[in-house]
Amino acid sequence: MTGFFNSLKFRFIASTFAWIAIGLILTGLVVSALFRAYVTQGFHDELQVHIDELAALVRVDAQGDPVMLRRLSDPRYIPPGSGYYWQIERLGHRTLRSPSLAGRSLSGTLARSPKFAWAQVQGPSGETLEYGMTLAVKGGGPPLHLSIASDVRLLDDVLAEFERPLAGLLIAFALVVLTTGAVQIAFGLRPLRRMSEAIADVRAGRTTVMQGDYPTEVAPLVSDLNDLLEVNSAIVKKARVQAGNLAHGLRTPLTIILDEAERLAAEGHVDSAATLIRESERMKRQIEHHLARARAASVDRTPGQVASLRETITPVLAAMSRLHRDRDIAFCCGDFPDQTVQIDATDLAEILSNLLDNAAKWARSRVIASWEREGTMVRLLVDDDGPGIDPALYEQAFTVGEQLTDSATGSGLGLAIVRDLVELYDGTVTLGKSPLGGLQVAVRLNTAGR
Repeated sequence: MTGFFNSLKFRFIASTFAWIAIGLILTGLVVSALFRAYVTQGFHDELQVHIDELAALVRVDAQGDPVMLRRLSDPRYIPPGSGYYWQIERLGHRTLRSPSLAGRSLSGTLARSPKFAWAQVQGPSGETLEYGMTLAVKGGGPPLHLSIASDVRLLDDVLAEFERPLAGLLIAFALVVLTTGAVQIAFGLRPLRRMSEAIADVRAGRTTVMQGDYPTEVAPLVSDLNDLLEVNSAIVKKARVQAGNLAHGLRTPLTIILDEAERLAAEGHVDSAATLIRESERMKRQIEHHLARARAASVDRTPGQVASLRETITPVLAAMSRLHRDRDIAFCCGDFPDQTVQIDATDLAEILSNLLDNAAKWARSRVIASWEREGTMVRLLVDDDGPGIDPALYEQAFTVGEQLTDSATGSGLGLAIVRDLVELYDGTVTLGKSPLGGLQVAVRLNTAGR
């Protein structure tokens, strides 16, 4: 899940959602504000028409009381508590009220203003939008004070009836747009996913170059990566050749020096010869060690470097059996499912050769090779039935040129070279007690599968 939150897809979807949310919220606020203004203006226009009608219908009778020629044309002023009210007052005379007031009264404050006025004031059942005007009476006397009002809740109800479906529609629109955007993003990022799969195929050794058709925006990158893979492959091959040439160029002079040391020994210069031979052997071990590191480093993390354990170990076991035939050492490897690991086949063969040869030098009669899958790793085991190593000396066994006893032949480079090669491929090497009684070397390497 963490990978998804750090992906381009999540970033695109999150940014799209953010902009859609901001846009729709602003759109909803603007549309709601416009509709509110429109409906409010409609209420104002309606009340103004009604107060004008009220002024046209009111008269004063012989006693000076206000009377209506007829009811207002809008029947909403009739039901009690309908939210629409009117009121006519005249100082010293009776007051006329709409049936909807049901005995209650409007404030009438605005009706006493010398000019036509309106305001939102407290009414008989809550906040009301009230209009008021003063109307002079023909023949003189106190003027008429006309008031007409409408509950604000009626305006709020109209707005709520509009805003609820508006919010639902905006949410539905947001979901549609977001879904469409997610599909478009997934479709647009598909070439990058194909690139990732192609790179995985190269790393796993299933192919040597990135294959497939890509959009014009991505195709140049794929082409450049393929060129880089080809150049890298050429560099690796050149480095291997140079490492081989260097090894040949250094080993030849060392052979001459050793021959000369033997000639000196034959002539009686034993001490000088021993010094030359000892130092030449040290030089040889160091050269072999660093050449192995240089050759392995040349393929470090090179895409496409994979090897089959079964195919690689079979010839190595045959070679070890011939090499140690005089000691009658049995080399065994069970019928395990083949595993493909991310390592150059030559380096894997060198690791196996060093491990099996080292085990054979100490074994009494048996050397067993086995492996098993552990998640994304393969655990390769080499066991022998020799005397083993004191656990306190495990780390010392990896030291270049280190031989823990003089009872076996060798250069002391085997385990050192093995660890260097394995670590260059992000693997590990550990030592332990073998079930056979000797030493167990466990090598963990990455599998080539996805």
